[in-house]
Amino acid sequence: MAMFGTDGMLALPWPIMIESLKKELTLFDLVSDCDQWQDRIAVVYDDRQMTVTMTYNQVMIIAGKICSLIAGQTEPPDVIGLCLEPNQFVPAVLIGVLKSGNAFLNFTASGIGYLQNVLEQLKVNILFIQCSNLKALELLLFQHVQYDTEIIHSDILQDLDIVLVKLNRPQLPKTERTYLAYCITTSGTTGTPKIVKVPHSCIVPNILYQRSSFRISQEDIVFLSSPLTFDPSIVDIFVTLSSGSCLLMTSDAMKAVPNKLLWLLTKYHVSVMQCTPTLLSRFKIKVLQTSLLSEYSPLRVIGLGGEQFPPLSHLQHWRAPGNRTKFYNLYGITEVSCWSSIYEVTASDFRKVKEDVPIGKPMIDTEYIVKDDNGKVIKNGQGYLFIGSLNRVCFLNHEDPVQAVQGKVLRPTGDLVNINSQGQILYIGRTDNQIKRHGKRIDLKEIEKVVCRSKRIKTCKILYKDSILVARNIPMTNHGKCDVEALWRIVQANFESLDGSKETQKDMEKYLTKVWKEILVINGEVKEEAMFIFSGGNSVQAVQLANQIQADLNIQLPWLLDFILNKFFGEIIKEIMLTIGNEGDTVEIDKIPNKNLVKPFFTKEGSNYDNLDNINVAMETTDTFDLHKISRKRRNSDIETIYKEQHSPENDLIKKNVCKKKTDVSALNLTPIKCKMKCVSRCNRCSDWLIHMDNTISEFKYLSYIANERDIESDLTSFTSDCYSEFNLKKIAYRIKDVPFETQSTKNTYSLSLNEKWMYNTGKCVDASPLVASLSDGRMAVFIGSHSHKFSAILFNSGELLWETTLRDRIESSACITLCGEFVVVGCYDYNLYALNSMNGDVWWKYQTGGEIKSSPVVDPVTSLVIFGSHDQCLHAVDVKVKKKVWCTMIGHGSIFASPCVSSQPHLIFCTTLGGILVALHGDNGKLLWQFNCRKPIFSSPMLTKHGICVGCVDKKIYHINFQGQETWTYTVKDLVFSSPTVVDDVILIGSNDCHLYCLSMEGYLIWKVKVESAVYSSAFTFTLNYFQQDHDITKTKTKDVQNNMYFLSNCRPQKNSKPEDISFEKSSCNLFEAEQSNKLKTDTIKINTIQKNGIIKKFVTFASTAGNLYIVDFCSGEIILKHFLSGQIFSSPVVYDNCLVVGCRNDFVYCLSIK
Repeated sequence: MAMFGTDGMLALPWPIMIESLKKELTLFDLVSDCDQWQDRIAVVYDDRQMTVTMTYNQVMIIAGKICSLIAGQTEPPDVIGLCLEPNQFVPAVLIGVLKSGNAFLNFTASGIGYLQNVLEQLKVNILFIQCSNLKALELLLFQHVQYDTEIIHSDILQDLDIVLVKLNRPQLPKTERTYLAYCITTSGTTGTPKIVKVPHSCIVPNILYQRSSFRISQEDIVFLSSPLTFDPSIVDIFVTLSSGSCLLMTSDAMKAVPNKLLWLLTKYHVSVMQCTPTLLSRFKIKVLQTSLLSEYSPLRVIGLGGEQFPPLSHLQHWRAPGNRTKFYNLYGITEVSCWSSIYEVTASDFRKVKEDVPIGKPMIDTEYIVKDDNGKVIKNGQGYLFIGSLNRVCFLNHEDPVQAVQGKVLRPTGDLVNINSQGQILYIGRTDNQIKRHGKRIDLKEIEKVVCRSKRIKTCKILYKDSILVARNIPMTNHGKCDVEALWRIVQANFESLDGSKETQKDMEKYLTKVWKEILVINGEVKEEAMFIFSGGNSVQAVQLANQIQADLNIQLPWLLDFILNKFFGEIIKEIMLTIGNEGDTVEIDKIPNKNLVKPFFTKEGSNYDNLDNINVAMETTDTFDLHKISRKRRNSDIETIYKEQHSPENDLIKKNVCKKKTDVSALNLTPIKCKMKCVSRCNRCSDWLIHMDNTISEFKYLSYIANERDIESDLTSFTSDCYSEFNLKKIAYRIKDVPFETQSTKNTYSLSLNEKWMYNTGKCVDASPLVASLSDGRMAVFIGSHSHKFSAILFNSGELLWETTLRDRIESSACITLCGEFVVVGCYDYNLYALNSMNGDVWWKYQTGGEIKSSPVVDPVTSLVIFGSHDQCLHAVDVKVKKKVWCTMIGHGSIFASPCVSSQPHLIFCTTLGGILVALHGDNGKLLWQFNCRKPIFSSPMLTKHGICVGCVDKKIYHINFQGQETWTYTVKDLVFSSPTVVDDVILIGSNDCHLYCLSMEGYLIWKVKVESAVYSSAFTFTLNYFQQDHDITKTKTKDVQNNMYFLSNCRPQKNSKPEDISFEKSSCNLFEAEQSNKLKTDTIKINTIQKNGIIKKFVTFASTAGNLYIVDFCSGEIILKHFLSGQIFSSPVVYDNCLVVGCRNDFVYCLSIK
């Protein structure tokens, strides 16, 4: 442990460190000898768009090339200018500059005037500039300078996306500046910005001391939180790389968003970070307690500096019980770069809950001196702090180094401190924070402290500035005196003008009428009772209208889309006026209460949506949220008990209690039947099960819909990141510049065609997607609803109408079939969920909700319950067979338009809302577990992957969220996403309004995308065909066995075709960066009845564009194989079964097209 003398100077034992300092180490010396860990990961860069790692060996290779490049352009010692973005190459460039014997200056592309003076004063001749910054510096480099400017080209710089700019200044005699490590400018927050020249002798002791204090090891992952122009970043970089640790870097944009930054820190298990208290305070307290400052947080050390250390009462409140993270108070000024002292907050400090934390004793070769108002050195009491040293001396602006080192140099900090009775130095505040008001001295920092004592206040900043109102003349009374009342009226009028004028209701009505008509492209009067959808609008136009209103009014109205879709024109106007009048320019939110009932999305008290955090929702239950525990559970609630609890006189709709009793599956009362059931629906939802007499379910397959338990558990116990994979430089550069396939041409390479098998007229537009399912007699039927109120069952093979039931309102919901196969279930605009007999269409049961049901119901394979959402903002679970509601959970935050999805291992239910949130619920009882906020409406239905949930959003992003509610990646497209993802064979297929279908890897990388002529609203569906090789004699094959030289292979094939065990495959993979042109999975044998034929299996993707075109594309390359036009818009998602494609169309028809 360090020992300090009476004068504050560091005393022994520090033999190793002191001996190192005697050798006058440089920054380059600290990192030059890295052979012992050359294959370890040195740097990880992750901005969620790109993840790149570099080993120590790779860093040093690039540093060597940078050094050689500099040596060919200038002789040391010089100052090399660096205008770089924070990326994985920055450490290598810094080391390369130091290796060349020069110093570096990090700067940004802003403040051109001041920057020009800095470059001139430091005589900077060589600049490395990120290509993205070159445009902003164009005037400075090519017009404002007095010298010729030359751009030096280099292959290594091209790979790094950097240009070298040389300013051909007149040759000047070289000064002895080899002592300099870097130059930096002060921020200017404590005065006029200064140029600080930092010698190696000043910064190296800092790094050695901090490395020792933090006990940095090779196992640490250190996060670089500071910008490159702030000297703590230099400490972070060289502390890490001199220890064999891993440096984690990200973009400034990621650092600016707390949720994204938290995701990054959690993903990489960061163990050491130093940051400002402000950055830490931006995280919500509950989030801190469950992540960075949780009981088992991997964050070992956190150093807080650059601002006053927060009160320990706040830190105690931020930490979870049992948290073992070490906190350090870092103090220093740029003029004595970087830190001057470090204080470790002890367990005793936390027990005593000190409000003020000492700044600590000065580090090696550094001295603190406190002077009073008269300049006299004091040992206790209040005074002004100075930092002094004989060797740790930086040079400011034009200071002469030769003269500056004559004796000890004292630098004023501008900080007011207090020395307590224990001799500890406590920070009070800036000297310029004290002001005089009416002759009284007031310390603004002290006011901040008092305000911050309230537990309701996280942080506080006092800004003092009088308002000055300039008037042409002073109003007078009739007596010639100052008219005070008139002056107050002037002041009040001025305040009202600053607030801005509010639209009157008449003006608002005029404005809304204008944008309403523009979006719908209609003329005439818009009546108060007009509804957007019935006026000819659709979901896409509703989003456009909501976005335009919010942009024009400069206000966030999270509930607006829901109102546009479901309320009258007059109601929308009133609600906007009410919000503006009562809430101001923002909609206040309420936190989610600690119970299963969440406040409705919008009430007169305000919305509980805006700025909602992605948090875990603590529920009133004895069970904790344990995914592993859930994954091993089955249904553990008694239906009869639930029914009694749910149907209370006060509220028959919303669940009041949580059931805790157990029951077995026999409570489902499944009808004893013995038959093979199968069904196929959108997004490759394919089910195949066998119902036995004992009412149990076996051989249940929910392909592309239920995640594998093993995969989920491995995801929960550890994360896999590119941090631990190795790339050579070529691969790194390629990954950055990778441009995957984009196909536009149509090439019918495989001679496919779509031929009309049958079509059925429903009477009005068909937006629902078809359900193809088996009946109890073995026949297959297509079940689909229409805006004509009709729900139809059409025989799959012939197109004949089996039955048709007319409901009371429009049908946009797609149907599902119960596990017993007896009932088809569908939602309706009349607020009801209908269960219809699958054989004759009789209404078995209808269940009323509080809003339209556009969400498509799904069947929970674990409990057999039907799960669906409603525009009443609730998620419902019903037992169709016994005609009972089992549970109902108020989700809030907007209507539920999308279909929910169910995971059996772990048993979770996921749904999204038009308010922009994704929620996870316990599969057994519907209790909310966590929620993730996308902040924009979600029409896309969530879909399970091996490691979480994938969903699209109208914010032009595709999200992947893990089973614990944490964002693992996003992929950004160019327009809104309404399409629901299809997950199959470890890829994700999803459409966008930017006229593309995207094929993404499970890590969020683009494999290929295909461009079509209009928006892609529908979901994709994959299917497989077999092509017989040319040398096969097909003349001996019966016509019924093959169709046009093709054989259908998929999870949805009819029973008459071959068994799965008759087909064997060789494994094939698709390269993420070089999408292969074909996906040829060769078969050993394919048995059709008794005929054996050799062939190749080919996988395809089908989807529809809104303009009415059906597409079939190659699964692996995205090449368009076939395009088929239907005479109407298509919002329905196609389904393929038995070589036939079924889809609905807005020309009123349902089509069945055979694939030939």
